[in-house]
Amino acid sequence: MNEEFLHTFTKVLMDSQNLSEFQKKMLAWFSSIERELPWRKEYLPYEIWISEIMLQQTRVSTVIPYFQRWIKALPTITTVAEATEETLMKLWEGLGYYTRVRNIQKTAQVIVEKYGAEFPQDHANLLALPGIGAYTAGAIASIAFEQDRPIVDGNVIRIISRIENISDSPKKSVIQKQIWEFAASWIPCGQARNFNQAMMELGAMICTPKNPQCLLCPVREDCAAYDAGTVEQRPIKEKKTPPKRRTTALAFIQKGEQFMIQKQTKKGLMQGLWELPNYSIEAKLQKTESLENRLCEMLQLEYQLQLQVGKEIARFPYMYTNFKVDVICFYYSLLEEYVSEPEEYQHWITFEKIEEYAFSSLYSKLWKKLRINQ
Repeated sequence: MNEEFLHTFTKVLMDSQNLSEFQKKMLAWFSSIERELPWRKEYLPYEIWISEIMLQQTRVSTVIPYFQRWIKALPTITTVAEATEETLMKLWEGLGYYTRVRNIQKTAQVIVEKYGAEFPQDHANLLALPGIGAYTAGAIASIAFEQDRPIVDGNVIRIISRIENISDSPKKSVIQKQIWEFAASWIPCGQARNFNQAMMELGAMICTPKNPQCLLCPVREDCAAYDAGTVEQRPIKEKKTPPKRRTTALAFIQKGEQFMIQKQTKKGLMQGLWELPNYSIEAKLQKTESLENRLCEMLQLEYQLQLQVGKEIARFPYMYTNFKVDVICFYYSLLEEYVSEPEEYQHWITFEKIEEYAFSSLYSKLWKKLRINQ
């Protein structure tokens, strides 16, 4: 490691006595504020795993009802392995990042087939499971099995960046490596479960990205960024590129009191979810006079439906992680009676049946708008 990189870190806790006092303060603070969370009752590996996957980029308050509903429906790893895609998608509906739930089932199936439905405790075996990376493996190992393994999420990165006053981006591989080393070296022997949870709680409750409550921080005296007045500037943020824009036209095709939905079968983020027939263009929303006609032509070609183009019935922006979508929904009516047998991936439903199908969170917004306009 070169000298310039060494100067990036203040190395506040290199002294063993300082580190010991830091550990004691963190553990005492966690003991005084520990929240009662459903996955903390027995620290079962299965429940820790599900909660950690759900908590990725999602608030604890949002996750709790999802977690409780999931555990009630799928109380064991075996039930996850045997669940239908529709069941999994419905239980996950609204959490986003649907690749996560597909990986959950793949992992459950591996654990059932290879480990007799018991979570492996070996760290290397945990890392080999689908969808389980260094963070999740560390969380399961330390919280469920009480192994002295570090976990590094956004909260931990922020705390370490501030305590050590790191003046470089944590996205750089060399900085990431050092942060993981800090996280590992700070764990008090035999107390990884509570220490790691204390770090995450501190980041969620006190050492927040904006307006951190430094005066309430139990380790304020150990924080180099606090001493230097750079708390708000840590961790260093790289410039974000503007999100890509996309226009998506949705087709609300009505037949009596029913409308048509289809299941996304192509591999991707939305695979397995239901949706309205749609047409997307990689462009910012501009003139849309022909968009409804282009969508109509696509529908007539793909589904052999004779349609009459109707009016625009909803329009709104929707933000995904890396791109922004301008959503427009058009009304279409059938010109001829639709007599084909319903296919597995194509259904006609009423609004009352919406709750039986798993849609992305975009559709929650759409259904509200359509109901208001009915």
